[in-house]
Amino acid sequence: MNNNKIKTDNRWMFSTHGIKEILNSNKGSKIASLHISKLLIRQLNNIKTAIGKSKLQKDDLQHIDSELEDIVDNCDFLKSLANNDIKESDWDDYSFDGDWNCMTNGILNTLYDLGNMKPIDTTNTRRKLLWVG
Repeated sequence: MNNNKIKTDNRWMFSTHGIKEILNSNKGSKIASLHISKLLIRQLNNIKTAIGKSKLQKDDLQHIDSELEDIVDNCDFLKSLANNDIKESDWDDYSFDGDWNCMTNGILNTLYDLGNMKPIDTTNTRRKLLWVG
């Protein structure tokens, strides 16, 4: 095998499940945001663990881990808002204006961007990182 040649594998390394169903449900935006944040926190923490055990190159591992941690933190913040752990009167302190859709979409867009990353592992194989479903 030529170590300089990068192989492409069209399968996704990881995936999330249940997001599309929540988005397509008739739940209000606050309830949907709460469900999405809870679901993503659990799934992304599991993915973080799996990525740490993967054969990705060290630089990619560190970058992906950092990005996932930021997304999990944002989901945790969104969950705190939706659970009323942060009082509505304090939302301005966090630059949150009550637009649940905007905040949830921001988190999902960041996750989609990360998912489109195609890291190369130690076997010189490039794979899509994450399917958000």
